Amino acid sequence: MGRPKKAESEKKQVIKRPNWLCLVYPESAPSDWKEQLKDLQVSFAISPLHDKDLWTEKDEKENPEHKAGTAKKAHYHLILCYSSNKTFEQVQNDVSFLNAPRVEVCKDFTMSVRYLIHYDNKEKFKYSKSDIETFGTIDIEKCFKASPDEIFETEMQIIKFCDDNEIYYFCDLVKILYETNKDFLRAVSKGETKSFVKDYLYTKMLKMRYAKQDEREDRRDRRNGILPPDKTEKVMTESEIEDLAKMALRESENIVSKRNKK
Repeated sequence: MGRPKKAESEKKQVIKRPNWLCLVYPESAPSDWKEQLKDLQVSFAISPLHDKDLWTEKDEKENPEHKAGTAKKAHYHLILCYSSNKTFEQVQNDVSFLNAPRVEVCKDFTMSVRYLIHYDNKEKFKYSKSDIETFGTIDIEKCFKASPDEIFETEMQIIKFCDDNEIYYFCDLVKILYETNKDFLRAVSKGETKSFVKDYLYTKMLKMRYAKQDEREDRRDRRNGILPPDKTEKVMTESEIEDLAKMALRESENIVSKRNKK
């Protein structure tokens, strides 16, 4: 006799993975859901609130109820990172308090982190990386390592920001970015971008100083006859000069007269 056949349920492979994905809807989750997540003692990353997502034509084809161009229900994307492999049932049980749709396996951690803000999805609204919340040992910065083209584009955006806001000193840039753009602040805090921006601001400041110095020297040389008169400057006629001299003389006589009366 051969070996007895296993039941179908026993044949089925049980999937175990350390990283899992989940959607969280604010209207369904308890108000303290983030604190309850921390109580699990599991590392996690939470996206900014996705409240500007729209259904696409592809979504509408898959489900006619999802009309292209209409707003999706506001939601968060959640990545759970366990220290060991977990089954679907274990994870689903852990997050049951979220009252969320079923959890899914995280196939690629880096791409999942980048999707938290639609980093690589140009057709979708891009959220701010600084609004991603993390707990535990998750390091999201390594997931956003920029390509040379992305670094160049960021540098050009920062340079334009400096020009638009008339910023000449690196310390002023840091203060303004701290209040307005944390992503730019991270970019100028290290590496080649920091050196590039500092060099640009320094040479920009020197150019401004030299331009003012040259302007002063040109005015002096024109007065001394070393350079020809500036055609854009108004040249006073002899009569205007004479009138100005008479006015100055009268003013001095009035001052002397007042002094004598005292």
